[in-house]
Amino acid sequence: MGNTTDLQMRVLDELDELRRLTALIADVFGDPVPSVVDIRGSLLAGGVCMGAFAENHLVGGLWSFAGWDEHGPFHHSHTLCVDPGFQGRGIGTSIKQYHAAWCRDRGIDRIVWTFDPLMVGNARFNLNRLGAVADRWIENCYGSMPGKLDPASRTGEDAPSDRLSVTWHLTADPVATTAPPRFVEIPQTGTAVGSVPAREAVLRLREQLRPLIDGGAIVTGIERRGGGWAYRVVDPSRE
Repeated sequence: MGNTTDLQMRVLDELDELRRLTALIADVFGDPVPSVVDIRGSLLAGGVCMGAFAENHLVGGLWSFAGWDEHGPFHHSHTLCVDPGFQGRGIGTSIKQYHAAWCRDRGIDRIVWTFDPLMVGNARFNLNRLGAVADRWIENCYGSMPGKLDPASRTGEDAPSDRLSVTWHLTADPVATTAPPRFVEIPQTGTAVGSVPAREAVLRLREQLRPLIDGGAIVTGIERRGGGWAYRVVDPSRE
């Protein structure tokens, strides 16, 4: 497959298709793998699974379920995965856009999901490419994380599973403000000079970013700042 124009996108509903999706999730993320029973239950309650196919090979998938809060209905995009052999080809973006169109057709104007705030690549995809905004910090969201989502598998260090929750507004501009942005540096983990242990990085970012979000600010993007990366934060109340 050379580009995303070769993809066939469709909603997944047959049991065999759902089994193929769980196998892909296991390949990309490792444990824990959702059961077909759990996925089927979410579909019966307004959820959806979607797949991207290349020559009948499932190369990407999404599992999302219905939600409701004080602002009305939304969809929670819990899992997005792309076959490691097909990553870097825009498949994730195509799946997200297909999901957005599906939601709009049903009068749903928000999609919500979470991501690890230390993962710069995910931040760039969610905030810069899709235009979602981070509006909630969740402390130790999932507890201890097994499999490839465990910070220790990426950095060699245990760390709390803090998450940024993002909202993708499908029909409105979420940043209707002229307030000047501020920037919060993302601590670097790993082996490079100046890196810090994953636990220290999470706690430092939690201390600096969470109070801003709890106070009503939103994270609108990620930028290169001083040789590293930083979150761009806007507080509408500062206008």
